[in-house]
Parts: sequence; C-alpha cells; structure tokens
Amino acid sequence: MLPGKVTDGYITAAELADFLGKSEMDIGRLGKAGVLSRKPDPANRRMFLYDLRLSVRGYVAHLNAPTERAAAMFTREKAKTEKYRAQKLALEIAIKGGKLVPREALLKQIVVGLSTFKRRLSAVPARVAGSFAETEKERRELERLLEVEVNDSWQL
Repeated sequence: MLPGKVTDGYITAAELADFLGKSEMDIGRLGKAGVLSRKPDPANRRMFLYDLRLSVRGYVAHLNAPTERAAAMFTREKAKTEKYRAQKLALEIAIKGGKLVPREALLKQIVVGLSTFKRRLSAVPARVAGSFAETEKERRELERLLEVEVNDSWQL
C-alpha cells in the first residue's frame, strides 16, 4: 500500500517503514548506510525525509546484492576450475606426447651426468700437470695444487 502523504516524492521514516514492512530503526540504519535516499526534514532537523522512488530502488538493489555477489563469486570460482582443468589436460597431453618425463627419470639422468662430469674433471690435474712441469717434482706439486682446486670447487 502506498503511503498516504507523499510530498514532492518524499515521505517520513515511519511511512517508509510501513511501506517496506521494516522498523523505523531499520530504515534509519539503511539510510545511514546510503541504501536509502534521504535528506534532512526542514521541519525537524533531527529527522529525515526519504525519496520514495530512489529509496525503493536502493532497497531492492540492497536485497539483490547478496545474490549478485554470490553469482560473481560463483563465476570466479568456475573460471578457476576451468583454468585448472585446462592445465591438467595440457599436462596429460604433454606426458602422453613424450614432452614431459617422470621426475625420477630426470633425476637419474642428472645424477649420471654429474657423476661423469665430476670423474672427467677430476682427471684434468693429472693430464694437465705433465704439460706444464719440467721436472717430476714440479709435475707432482702442480698436480696436487690442481687437485686441491678441483676438489674445493665441489664444496658448496
């Protein structure tokens, strides 16, 4: 039922409360929160007049807001889920196509490669020392120094 006295589109809090089926205290809270359009009552500065048309629109929007937030949240979550599904599918295709290898196989290859590298690097001092030393004593000393440097390079 429309309020009885609508002056310039504005009604009192009591009339709006009756119209919306809320308490005057609820109308005050909604007005303070900016949900309802209001202005100070010229006859009583402690009271407010509410724009009926804008207040009803604001109240309807306020009631729909949780639904809209839930819909937006659902859309975001659905987009995340679809993104994860696409990533999972891409990984499955890459594994089947041989573009990805199991972690254990990769680690095994790394260990084999590093072992070979270390063994070859450890052989360098003996090979190089003879090329630069003139005497056997110099060769042994140079080999020892190079071995120390190579071994130190493996320390983290």
